[in-house]
Amino acid sequence: MTRGRNWFGRWVPVVVPATAAGVLLAAGHAWRAFALASVGVAAAGAILAGVDVARLVARGTAKAVDALVVGASWAIFVLGVLPIWAVGRVARPRTSGVWAASESWGEPADVDPGQAPRSFAAANDTKAGGPSRLLRLAGLFMAVLVADFGAGWTWDWYQRRAAPSRVTEDDAGGGVQSRLPRDPRNDEPAMAAYPWREEYFDTIQRPTGGYWPFTEWRPNDYRSRLLNIDGWVRRSYRAHDDRPEMPSVWFFGGSTTWGEGQRDEYTIASWVARLAERDGVPIVVRNYGQRGWTHFQEMVLFEQQLAAEPDPDMAVFYDGANEITSQSLLNEAVPTHVWAYAYAQRLAGSSIATRFVQSSPEAGDTPSLQAAYLEHSLIRKVLRRLAPVAGAGVGQDDTNDVDPGSAFTNGQSQAENGATFDYRATPQDGVDAGRIYERGKQLTLALAERSGIEPFLFWQPVRFVGPPEQRAIAELTEPTVDITTTLAGHDDVFIDGAHTNEEGARLVAERIWQDLAPSVKRWYKER
Repeated sequence: MTRGRNWFGRWVPVVVPATAAGVLLAAGHAWRAFALASVGVAAAGAILAGVDVARLVARGTAKAVDALVVGASWAIFVLGVLPIWAVGRVARPRTSGVWAASESWGEPADVDPGQAPRSFAAANDTKAGGPSRLLRLAGLFMAVLVADFGAGWTWDWYQRRAAPSRVTEDDAGGGVQSRLPRDPRNDEPAMAAYPWREEYFDTIQRPTGGYWPFTEWRPNDYRSRLLNIDGWVRRSYRAHDDRPEMPSVWFFGGSTTWGEGQRDEYTIASWVARLAERDGVPIVVRNYGQRGWTHFQEMVLFEQQLAAEPDPDMAVFYDGANEITSQSLLNEAVPTHVWAYAYAQRLAGSSIATRFVQSSPEAGDTPSLQAAYLEHSLIRKVLRRLAPVAGAGVGQDDTNDVDPGSAFTNGQSQAENGATFDYRATPQDGVDAGRIYERGKQLTLALAERSGIEPFLFWQPVRFVGPPEQRAIAELTEPTVDITTTLAGHDDVFIDGAHTNEEGARLVAERIWQDLAPSVKRWYKER
């Protein structure tokens, strides 16, 4: 179904002009029909040549709308209404008895009783080129802007009011009651079998964090029934056969490694520990996965932990989705992370250096009045909703809208701490992601070799594998193992575009354990 919709979306620039041309031809407007048909033919030729016309049209339309509303916001107030009002004040006739009387709030003078008084509006309308026509036009335009903003603001207000919320006890806050938005993933079929899902999705919104050198963010310790964090480490399953000496395995990755959608003891790392125990070779796992992280951040954390902790025997890196997501943010292919905009705002009070960023009103690089209008404009909302239909939105074959840590939300934006972002990946973003990942991987391998640690690197499965993902995978080299097909045929385990329920984590863990098991068993044989 998704593939079909995306196929149609790519051909919208052909279908629409062709349809309109047919209507005009039937109405007897041959030349107009010919002109529109020519547009459709040109669009078809470009599409067949590999040009994503629908995406270009959607992006161009969005930029045009943004430019229009920004220009109108300033031009109307500064260059339109005020000068017209001033000209109108100067140009009004003041000698007429009726007008003069109205200006002075007195009685009309010398008016013929047999002649009906003429109103100012009627008299002024007769003047060709009078200022009233321009004033009415400006007023109409202003009314459209106000109506657009008001309708959009009302819609946003209704959406906030309509969204279910939960009032729960904050486990980390000494029993303080707080209201948190209800995560829509509660209603995903993949979570239907888990009675704790409401509590879980409420809980994962509560942990806080602080600054940490180079990686910018570190989670604070947190305690609850379903989620527990101690330092960088999320609690994991510990084997009942707790031997004095067991091989240590560190896990690194984004939110899929961290375990978004899973309880502590049923994350990928926990399942690997369970599988090792089942095979009689128990291991100690440490889950260093962090929500929204890329491999470069993991590499830095790897080095930091090597400097602070005893070396592990093995290290697992599970990446992919965030690599692509992060590259969709910047104009240049450089190592970055998915929270770049948010960190820039918090650390510097402004957006990222302008040569690196794509245009985004959400990034805070526009005036406040302008940004407020763009945020609530109903016209802009409608155009953004229509963009995926035109092939510029989320889709298996075109692009992905992702939230931090995922490929992932099937077109939904993810909001955290008041910051909301829409990430849209292109095939070139996929190429850049693969190349940047490879550069970071070489540093990771060097660190592992220096410390005598055996590394295992995996490229993760996601719900939709489109051109960005395919391009990224094409850049991968050994020893990274592509396991994107691991969840093929298991769409029922996904809670969004990349996160899974606990069953999905188990399936991924089984695939990872296939590569990890020989090394763990060899470790025991050598002891």
